[in-house]
Amino acid sequence: MNDLQSSCRFPFRAVSTRIRSGACLAALVLLTACGATALDPGAAGIPGDVETDLETGSLYIVDPNHSGGAQALVLEEMRWGRLVDVHQLQADSSVMPPPGEPAPADPVPLFVDFVIEESVRSTPGKYVLETNPITHRPRLIILARRDSTDATETALFDGLLLESQDALSSIEPKSDLPNEPGPFPFIARNSCLVLRFNDLLRDRDIASDTLAETVKVLAGLPPSQLLSTRIFFDRNHGASVGGEFHSTRVLVDAAISEDDLPQVPSGTANALGFPAGPTSGRPNVAIRIPTRTDPEMGQFYTLSNLVGNAVDPVENEPNDPSSATFDVVRAMRAGNSNDLNNGFLEDSFRPDLLGAFAVMFDSVVENPDGEAGLDFLVSVTFQSACEATPRLRDLFVFPLSEVVELEITQVEADAPAGGQLHAVACRAATPVTVPLEALVGLSGSMLTRYDPAFVTDSVTSECWVSFFPPPATLPATQVRTQAEVFLRFSEPMDTSSMSTVDNFMVVNGTAPMNEDPPAATDLVVGLALASPDFDSFSFQSVLPFNHVNGVAEDFHVRLRGATDLAGNALNFDWPLADFSLDPMGATLRTGGVTFRFPDDNDELGGVGPDLRGQIVFTPGENTVRSRDPGMIQFFDMNLSHPVPSLSFVSPPGAFALQPLNRLGVRMQNVWRYCDFGFDMLDETKYDLDIVGLSWAPIPNSLLSDFFEAFEMRLAHSFYLPDEACGLVYGGFFTPPAPVTNTGPGGSDPAGPFAANILVDPRSPELVAHPRNLGYVVDVTQKFFSGTGQELMPYPYDPLANPGLDPPDTFTWRDTAVEGKAAPNGIGIPMLIEAEAGVLPIDPLNPPGTIDPGSYAGPGSVPTVGLPLLVEIRTFPSDTALGLNRPNAAVVGLLPPPFCTAAGVYLQAPTNGVGFRALSSGFFDGQGVPQGINPDAEVVPSGHNGGTVLNFPVDNVTHIGQIAAVWKWSRAHSIWLDAGSAATWILPIVSPTPSEQPLGTEVRLEFRGADDFLDAMSETASQVASNLDAYGEFYDSTLGVNFHDGVSGWTEAISEIAGSRYVQVRFSFKNNIATEFFPTLSSVGLSYEK
Repeated sequence: MNDLQSSCRFPFRAVSTRIRSGACLAALVLLTACGATALDPGAAGIPGDVETDLETGSLYIVDPNHSGGAQALVLEEMRWGRLVDVHQLQADSSVMPPPGEPAPADPVPLFVDFVIEESVRSTPGKYVLETNPITHRPRLIILARRDSTDATETALFDGLLLESQDALSSIEPKSDLPNEPGPFPFIARNSCLVLRFNDLLRDRDIASDTLAETVKVLAGLPPSQLLSTRIFFDRNHGASVGGEFHSTRVLVDAAISEDDLPQVPSGTANALGFPAGPTSGRPNVAIRIPTRTDPEMGQFYTLSNLVGNAVDPVENEPNDPSSATFDVVRAMRAGNSNDLNNGFLEDSFRPDLLGAFAVMFDSVVENPDGEAGLDFLVSVTFQSACEATPRLRDLFVFPLSEVVELEITQVEADAPAGGQLHAVACRAATPVTVPLEALVGLSGSMLTRYDPAFVTDSVTSECWVSFFPPPATLPATQVRTQAEVFLRFSEPMDTSSMSTVDNFMVVNGTAPMNEDPPAATDLVVGLALASPDFDSFSFQSVLPFNHVNGVAEDFHVRLRGATDLAGNALNFDWPLADFSLDPMGATLRTGGVTFRFPDDNDELGGVGPDLRGQIVFTPGENTVRSRDPGMIQFFDMNLSHPVPSLSFVSPPGAFALQPLNRLGVRMQNVWRYCDFGFDMLDETKYDLDIVGLSWAPIPNSLLSDFFEAFEMRLAHSFYLPDEACGLVYGGFFTPPAPVTNTGPGGSDPAGPFAANILVDPRSPELVAHPRNLGYVVDVTQKFFSGTGQELMPYPYDPLANPGLDPPDTFTWRDTAVEGKAAPNGIGIPMLIEAEAGVLPIDPLNPPGTIDPGSYAGPGSVPTVGLPLLVEIRTFPSDTALGLNRPNAAVVGLLPPPFCTAAGVYLQAPTNGVGFRALSSGFFDGQGVPQGINPDAEVVPSGHNGGTVLNFPVDNVTHIGQIAAVWKWSRAHSIWLDAGSAATWILPIVSPTPSEQPLGTEVRLEFRGADDFLDAMSETASQVASNLDAYGEFYDSTLGVNFHDGVSGWTEAISEIAGSRYVQVRFSFKNNIATEFFPTLSSVGLSYEK
């Protein structure tokens, strides 16, 4: 028990049970005196009545309750709505002003932090819903006066008040546990959550201080991280017992303004509210209410009613009995950009652009007709040509250490005379404590909304843009090269609509006379940084503005497509605004180039695409994304494809029990792209992540079995077998003794098994199935492929229970890998492809085909041409049967006329080649088992047991299937030109990495060049269709002079400093567990010379 759990707890252990019971009885007698009974305290007050708190004089609405004495505290319901301050009229509704004029509201709210329905809006005769221009808090003006002497007027107010909150959006009880089925209740991101309980809550002192510990708000996927919110007891609902008000509700407000910070323990402003929910529909927000204490877990208190009864977990399902504190749980999904209003509360107000007109404050005095400390009369002198007649809800801003803001409340002031305004009536949101004489003589600003009607020859659009430091001549002349550009708004804005590429742009040159988008090379590369309340944005260029001393270069600011959080556009489109630099500034030669991803993919370089690769352009949105993360593709390796049908033979039953041999096996087998029927240049089959492997049993012979230790590994093969010309060449080799070649990571000793694996840091061998998991051969899992092949899955399914993080998988034909191999043979395309009639179409000379070996020669074959190497290590087992025979094929040797037709003859390597390398246990001539430890097999040894001869390396390949997904999608840019040697700066990317969906990323890599082989190469470098999947020229006669001779890629752009040209590789990583994918809307690169 603790102070929050029982009002009958006594500090001294010696107090007897009788005395303690008597004290509790006395408490119940007190409640009985208020109309309750000893067994059931009953309700305090009449639910629905509007009463007055005798301690504070504040109003509240009576909620159903048990006077604080309920035996079980129950969370009756959860709802959400809009948090507002509620005002009454200054006069009775019977004396309302004429239509079209604003109804004067009492400036002091009757209810603070009152939750109303999302759908409540300004309605004639009922409500005016508006936003406080100082605090940005919504305020609901009920068009009646509760303080009226007319009882009918008071009843009208009370009725409208109750009506505004009687249909809050409901939150259905759902758990956040993984097995909870959807759908989950939706909440608007900037809504306020309402938790209503069946009784009066202990809500004072320590109960209030520890509320964030007794009602926990969590976020994430799944919700597991504490979320900083403003959580408090609702002072507008409850009842009074013994003259003291107690609440029945807890409010959770995640949309924290700077004004709210004193009430938030973390001290972090967050105008957006709850984090955006996933498109998958899973919950990303949860409320957890501990129902018991656990000091060891740091849970010292619980939420309770007045007699100390905590929330009952049984009466409040769903709950989490596995948690140490037996939490009551409520899970929700916050809105996202795919939901109505972008996932935020409905908003019928369009935002305004605010101009900060510079003023000097001439006088500030108390308004004799207003309230002391709140109402003032202000006189100012404008400090530039930017001057205007103030309007209702404009602001005067005093730049003190604690900024003072005054809302203009009357508009009788005349137009500025001689640049001056006199006695403008204003009101503060909170009492002004600064001496008024300290405000006189200050330079500040009048924030006024943009309206085309205010624009004149002198009051130009530049009046609505600000600079820091301020320009030498206001509003926009002699701007410094390092200046920030500011725009202010009347409410929080959607950051995605403030892109420095499409929305809030700073552009080289004066404003054009049309609305054509600026050239990608004219955009100044920069960031738009939002204020904590998202109502002000600063454009900060990555580098100072390009400038030559003595010249006043022209730039202009554009604002297009900006919206508030709910997606509302500005009240008025703002025209372009020019500014010029201070000619006295030092020379700074800077520039930039921006990718905006238009639908035609052509705004940089020459006539042709700027990017090429495995990306998808989103029509009309100027964004690119990766390939579909949810498309699982299945590819059979069998005799139905052109190459296998030509050269593979499958005599049933001719092979030993490899790799499912209970005496132990280490086997490596390769599958080539042509074995699956892939066209060598089909880029949809590049960058395939393997998520499933299956083997083909001998038809109708499958038996259930179990191997206690069974390991699978995946890698790129170092060798590429090609069975053309009566020879098999290019495959695995077996020297008479081990060779020096250490496997990736040093996990294998030196030897030829390791020598068969491509060694490259970007493509290490992957242990796809750890040995300790074993392998259960379950005949019920047998299936048939689309081609009718009988198949059995290997124990590798990373998508079976992936969770939220993408599992580790192996990327076959990975175009980010720079290693090259296949030292024997002819290279790619292979001769066997020519003989099968499946040479790829030549992209430089369609419909002609590529000659064998012309894409890449021996030893220069990149990963798109290297086979998938599958290594299996089966460890000896005393329990396994080991009777399953995998279906395999012998690769036949093609005699002439194939060689003659191809016109190529190659000599086989002297040490022999093949498709499979293995060591296997066997029964010797006396029938004695000779087991092997696959880890100890450095060199393939085959086996000679029984009647079947197995060579260490042979021309046997196994029939099977792979399942693959697109985890990675890659694209390459044209070569970007700075005009001369330059230092390139890390680019600005939108969306930022933190804004990408969970488990996804866009990785940028770079390489530099000084020039090209010739003019033809330079011209070709400006059209991406001239490049292959690695960013190289298709045409081998073209060339690049790489900076410092380095052709490799780097994520550190600083490593290519001094390059005139830069090329960018974009790698999009999908989350194949959740099917989330990343997008790009812009990438801006800057350089200085």
